[in-house]
Amino acid sequence: MCCIEGSSNLFQWVSLLSQCTRPQLKALCSDITEIRRCNQLEMPDNMNTFVLKVNHFPGSVIFETDNDQQLSSWTTEIKHCINAG
Repeated sequence: MCCIEGSSNLFQWVSLLSQCTRPQLKALCSDITEIRRCNQLEMPDNMNTFVLKVNHFPGSVIFETDNDQQLSSWTTEIKHCINAG
């Protein structure tokens, strides 16, 4: 599980694992090139996931949320940040 922390133009993705408190990925909103929900073929066991692609970061990052409401909230917040930048 992970959580999102935002400040004006910077998002930090933080793992909530008890031993890991440092950000796993830091990205400027302007560096985010794609955000979308995973489809059932990509993640058949968990529908509460989304894909994030960031400039200067290899590949894609898949995030898992606790529920659909959290998924919608996070993706909406990130999309708003991208559009505002």
